[in-house]
Amino acid sequence: MRINSVLMVAVVLVVQTMLMPPPTSAEGQEQKIKWADNFDQALSLAQAQKKPILLDFFNPN
Repeated sequence: MRINSVLMVAVVLVVQTMLMPPPTSAEGQEQKIKWADNFDQALSLAQAQKKPILLDFFNPN
């Protein structure tokens, strides 16, 4: 009986997750990360919006 209850809860959670709409911003548009490839422009924008920046260093070698 307990296994059936746990399984039922798991199925409900999975279905709820699948049916949930994607997160939206206040304007009703989907939130997406907008990556910048120019450090100076990104820094200026972050300072103007008083937001932090993330530096991602990637070396495939």
